[in-house]
Amino acid sequence: MSRVKNYVFGVAIASVVVTGGIAQDSPFVVDRDIEAAPWTHLRFGNHPENFQFAIVTDRTGGHRPGVFRSGIERVNLLRPEFVMSVGDLIEGYSTDTAEISRQWFEFEHLIKPLTMPFFYVAGNHDVSNELMTEVWESRFGQPFYHFLYRDVLFLVLNSEDGSSGNIGREQQHYVQEVLDRYPDVRWTLVFVHKPLWEFEPKQNGWSEIEQLLDGRRFTVFAGHRHRYLSDVRAGAQYVVLGTMGARSRRRGAAFGEFDHFMWVTMTDQGPVMANLELDGVHDSHVMTRRHRSLRRPVQAGAAVRSDGVVLDAGQFQGAKTVLRLTNDADLPMQVSLNIKETDVLKPSLTTLTTTVGPNSVELVDLSIFAKTAVPVSVLQPLVADWTVRYDLEGELDPLQIRGTHRVVIDAPRMLPVTEGIRVDGLLDVDEWDHLGLVTVEPGQVQAPTGGWFGPVDASFQYRISRDPRAQYLYVAVDVVDDRLVVRSRRGFPRQDAVLVQFDGRLAHDRRTGKRADAYSPLVLAVVPGEDGGSLVGDASPMQVLAAAQRTEHGYSVEVAIPIDALIERSEGQLKSVRVNVGINDTDGGAADRIWWRPEWGTPEEIIETGVFQLE
Repeated sequence: MSRVKNYVFGVAIASVVVTGGIAQDSPFVVDRDIEAAPWTHLRFGNHPENFQFAIVTDRTGGHRPGVFRSGIERVNLLRPEFVMSVGDLIEGYSTDTAEISRQWFEFEHLIKPLTMPFFYVAGNHDVSNELMTEVWESRFGQPFYHFLYRDVLFLVLNSEDGSSGNIGREQQHYVQEVLDRYPDVRWTLVFVHKPLWEFEPKQNGWSEIEQLLDGRRFTVFAGHRHRYLSDVRAGAQYVVLGTMGARSRRRGAAFGEFDHFMWVTMTDQGPVMANLELDGVHDSHVMTRRHRSLRRPVQAGAAVRSDGVVLDAGQFQGAKTVLRLTNDADLPMQVSLNIKETDVLKPSLTTLTTTVGPNSVELVDLSIFAKTAVPVSVLQPLVADWTVRYDLEGELDPLQIRGTHRVVIDAPRMLPVTEGIRVDGLLDVDEWDHLGLVTVEPGQVQAPTGGWFGPVDASFQYRISRDPRAQYLYVAVDVVDDRLVVRSRRGFPRQDAVLVQFDGRLAHDRRTGKRADAYSPLVLAVVPGEDGGSLVGDASPMQVLAAAQRTEHGYSVEVAIPIDALIERSEGQLKSVRVNVGINDTDGGAADRIWWRPEWGTPEEIIETGVFQLE
């Protein structure tokens, strides 16, 4: 067993015995004997000649406001020793001296927050004509230059030398002189805006530069393409960076299209490079109590909601509703909406961007048209994806919350009559000829884990019926679930289950909320256990029957509730019953909950959905 001893003498001297791989001058100090050291080794990556710097890439060529500024703030957060660029810093292409000066003033203001040096590289947008070249030289000097830092040669070239995409003779001679002056540096890093090795014709001066670099260790960095690419030419790495605010389709890393900056650690073996996407760099305030207090009402569904559409008839041709955008915060709330058209439904509004003032509500009219008249019973909810954004003063990142609201369209249904139902969990054809209510697009999804990926992950169809003598109200549910999770000793919120809600109040009481305190809607949960299912809820005094069976595609459930029990709860006047059905999809910890209609008691509840008439 190795033994590492460390001694501390006073406050001025700290030394470490050279055992266990610790150098005598190491700053690492342990003030006690260590048996079986709790670390892998002590070869710290703190070589004094190694250093870190950042490279920012194209800002212009159709720049997107705010992106480059955000990138600079994130670079500054990481504190590199300095920042390089690869050009295209302003839009340029102007012969108006005042306009060119304005653009450079704007850019210099953008990089002003940097606490470390910034090194310019000329791009075609920066020196696109003779006047702009003159302005560059008056501000920054010659557009090709070099410097030495910790025995690494930085060689900055101008790819717009005399003409677009060219390195002229004077610049080639300059490169030769610099390389001759520094033949033994440990590495050479070349920065040029355009990747000239990819350009035609080949007589653009780049082959001469490569000949001059031959025999030394070097790496080349460029931009211009707005698409990342790393390549190897004659044993050297050539890197074309993506964007930091320039025009881009931003299809992701698989296409090389992303906003980023590069983090470079210089070692004796060459540069070690990491691409940091802007969305992946956050300061320490990325989540605070303030964020949490702003987020909670939004996530609960209070920010974007509607009354849905509840019709008297069962045939749908068109209707109107109102979207409510509610801001409970004391600062403005930016809302972006994207409402999806379906094969059957066309909304009057597909996109919306608006700002809701502090502690206020904005109402948005929404008309929904049917492309052809259809029964309400076959309609799936209209999906509205939304993003809520709060800009917080003095913080690097805005608070952005994304979610989905579903505009439900519904109408009362007559409760069908079915004979000969056996509550065994088997959905036999002779009992249930079809399950007419299909939940492809749910009315509400509560997904704390984010683990529900749509109908391919978990979905259900069901039917609600009664027997001819009106003794029982039946619910049959067929669940498709790619993975069943049943925990016999856990409550139903943490395992797969079918959920059923019943409300037998009179329609007037439901709409007005009357007797809400005295009347508790019945909530049942049926878990597909190995023993044919177990019932969870307040149903035991009511003699509710329930059974579940596992199937090849998931499980099936049958529930029978005595109608007399519902009549008793409704004070003897049961003319209609409100029913909601949902499922738990538990692939991880807590369950994602998928409801046919928005769950009762949530901000998204629509009171008169899921109503079945008994007479």
